[in-house]
Amino acid sequence: MKAPPREKYSSQAACRKMLIYLHEHELKAGDKLPTHAELVKRLKVCHDTLNTAMKWLVEEGVLSRRQRLGTVVAQPYPSFPRRAFWQVGIVAPPLTSSYFISVLIHCIHRHLGLRGFSDRTYMLSVNAAPSSEVTERHPEDFSGLVDDLDNGVLNALITPARLVTDKVPVCGVGSLHGHFGATIDHRLFAREAVTELLRAERRRIAAAVSHPQDSFGQEFARSVNEVRQSLGLGQDLESVICSNGIEHGHRLAREILARPRSKRIDAVIVRDDMTAQACAAVLAAEGGSQIAMAVQTNLQIPISFALPVLRFALDVDELAEKSVEMLLEKLLRPSRTPRSLLVPARLLAPDAMLTAG
Repeated sequence: MKAPPREKYSSQAACRKMLIYLHEHELKAGDKLPTHAELVKRLKVCHDTLNTAMKWLVEEGVLSRRQRLGTVVAQPYPSFPRRAFWQVGIVAPPLTSSYFISVLIHCIHRHLGLRGFSDRTYMLSVNAAPSSEVTERHPEDFSGLVDDLDNGVLNALITPARLVTDKVPVCGVGSLHGHFGATIDHRLFAREAVTELLRAERRRIAAAVSHPQDSFGQEFARSVNEVRQSLGLGQDLESVICSNGIEHGHRLAREILARPRSKRIDAVIVRDDMTAQACAAVLAAEGGSQIAMAVQTNLQIPISFALPVLRFALDVDELAEKSVEMLLEKLLRPSRTPRSLLVPARLLAPDAMLTAG
């Protein structure tokens, strides 16, 4: 990709510095800016570059020039930016791993564009170790990411992967991994799913948790354990290791059906809708239709199930929007401790009344 002209790059950098200055100093609409000479000194830019940057910010509606008063703040950040002030890398796991990842990457790209970002997407390299063999990812695992970080092309990264780097801020989306951003409220989903199943008189409940290398699975497993302890369920709530995907959903169903009747569960909680769909199909076909299911589904792409289920719909667009908001807040206020938000999956009306089997 052709590098941008130096003048354009310098003016964009000056725009970013100016926006950061406005937010770090908490300037509001109507506040007057320091003199041009003072801004040159504070922002460490040349006069011509600052002139261009301020002209752009006037066009974006951030600044306003008033006769006799000088330049004042109109709004701290443009409502609908026409220029891209920031360059962000979207670091993506394989898009075929689930419906969730594909929709999430699309929504992230959309909200970045609405908030004044341009973006590049970095896919997992063919030479990278499989996800089942690693607990975290590094820039070397993604094609082209190391070069762009070393060349200063990126201002930040946003990713659902467990990515380790100190080159730029890393915003987590869906799962935080110690970063800032927006994550799924796994604990609320686990608690509400168990509560609804108990209300439906289901007493032996299993929660399908992923292998230890899956960070989403780790968080969900911790949430299940917390719910077990807080509700005093003991052995009535167990964890079953199950990776995501159609094949693993079939395997989960057959493991449930293979149990002796005295140890067979009467409800299962699954956080991946593709896995749950496959599991429900086998249960319905092979005599397990009495087993209730609670499933975290994708609001943007609803899917059907062969059994009545309790659906907890996750708004992936909301998750992406909140993550981009947290990323912008971090970039505009780099000196402050970044925030994190929890996004819940909300219970929808069940397909049918669940009764004891």
